[in-house]
Amino acid sequence: MNTPKLIATFLVVFAITSYADDAATLAATINGYTGGTGNLSASYSGNTVTVTGTKTNPTEGLTLDIDDGVSVIWKSIAYRNDY
Repeated sequence: MNTPKLIATFLVVFAITSYADDAATLAATINGYTGGTGNLSASYSGNTVTVTGTKTNPTEGLTLDIDDGVSVIWKSIAYRNDY
């Protein structure tokens, strides 16, 4: 007599969690941006980041992943003048 065999397949799922950036990390990211001419300066206090400065002819994008509850006050000017 053949005995049925139980074949068990286990599926392991790993959750990948992506965290947004807090105020300190955002300020560091903005301060580290080097594309183009000029300078962006970011400072933070609590959950607020303030950005000042001027950046012309940026050579690459600046992507920010802003955490819930973090505010960014953008007082800087960024533009291209090669049209």
